[in-house]
Amino acid sequence: MRLVRFVAVVVLICVGVWLAALTLGPLVLTALIERVTGGVVQLSHVKVSPRFDLSASSVNIRTASAGKREKKGLLIEDVDLSWSLRSDQHVKINFGSVNADQGAVAKGGYLTLSPTVPFGWSEFSIIAEVKRLSYDGLEAEDVVISSGLTRSDLQLTDIRADFSVASIATQAFASDLGNVSISISEIFPQRPLDAQSFEFEIRLLEGVKSKDIEAKTLLLSGVASSGSVSFNLNALDIAIPVRAVNVGAVTLEGSYDLAAGILNPNWLLMLEEFRSISPPLEIASYEGAVRMDGSVLEHEARGKLQKLDLATKDIVIAELADGWVDVVLRAVSGGRGPQTNLSVSARLSLPGDVSFELDLGSALDVASAIECLTKKCEISKLDADYALKVRGEMLEGKTSCMSTPCRPIDLMHRLSTTNTEAFMTSLADSKLFNPLVLPVAYMELRRGRENGAGHIIEY
Repeated sequence: MRLVRFVAVVVLICVGVWLAALTLGPLVLTALIERVTGGVVQLSHVKVSPRFDLSASSVNIRTASAGKREKKGLLIEDVDLSWSLRSDQHVKINFGSVNADQGAVAKGGYLTLSPTVPFGWSEFSIIAEVKRLSYDGLEAEDVVISSGLTRSDLQLTDIRADFSVASIATQAFASDLGNVSISISEIFPQRPLDAQSFEFEIRLLEGVKSKDIEAKTLLLSGVASSGSVSFNLNALDIAIPVRAVNVGAVTLEGSYDLAAGILNPNWLLMLEEFRSISPPLEIASYEGAVRMDGSVLEHEARGKLQKLDLATKDIVIAELADGWVDVVLRAVSGGRGPQTNLSVSARLSLPGDVSFELDLGSALDVASAIECLTKKCEISKLDADYALKVRGEMLEGKTSCMSTPCRPIDLMHRLSTTNTEAFMTSLADSKLFNPLVLPVAYMELRRGRENGAGHIIEY
């Protein structure tokens, strides 16, 4: 009988503890979580089921923002927590929505934490799924995230996120992104980003496609360290329909200041297999520096010319190949209305001691010269000086227009030679120009007024 009484007492004690857990558990659990996390995690309206599964109407998590020491809020609503101590030990959290002060919103999903070693609750593996995610113009569906977690310092490691369907829409750009894969080496959620070091990689497996530009594959990778992110953007098979331009590969290298939240103004740009239809141009490789500092854009580069055809609608004037192109560009935006002042210095060097030099200044009807990459820009106030040098002989030219916009009929030209006979002979010997065109060009020059052994023609 004593044994029966003892068992009965134990049962009563267990039932009492169980009932106490159901009634007092939510209060104790709420206070315990807030104390353990230092007030970082706060629970509201906690309930404990008879199986000790938990639910809460909301969970508020405070996180540090990049470059700032104040805390940002993360509100998780309609939270249910279940767990298992069997062979598949885990804690599973289902949620209805997640809202962040930074504008991120997640709808419908779950998060599962499993110890990497049975009953070893210091290191976990995390798997999370979100039905729909929105953040700063980015929309994604069926998001799957995996990571490792160290409890002592809340370190996340080997983070990977996959988006089955994604799109992005901003004031300047909109595109369907398709499948997106993101990986991050490690991160500490409770530390500001500018105080961390990590590597990351973002792959757009289906590239980007918008009305202005298309790319079949896009890869962004980089390293964050000492408050700065050094990144490398690679794109393959790029097309700009409005310009009838195709590029085999583009590489852009730059850096981002996490503390200040701004891009470093100095970039490195590299292109491979550039092709355009109008004019018919092929460049095998192109590399140069880009500086974007406020309203000023500066660019200096060199490219390997593969082919350039100079032609009218009826006849090919010249076929140029196997040369080098050097470009120095400066664009300054500002003034009244959308306007950019552009200056370009360029030199084309060709085999056989042949070169073409250009100095150009003009105004564009856009707020930034970069817009002209994907749209047709109107040119006004054009002033261009150029020279064609062939084996020591030279043809100089000047083209100008003061109209807004400049139409072909508004252009004024001036051509001059110091020795027309010698220049035309050198031009013919170069074998770069169509021999059927040279007699016409010679007669046109001779039609101008004499300038010693040369001529000057204006039209």
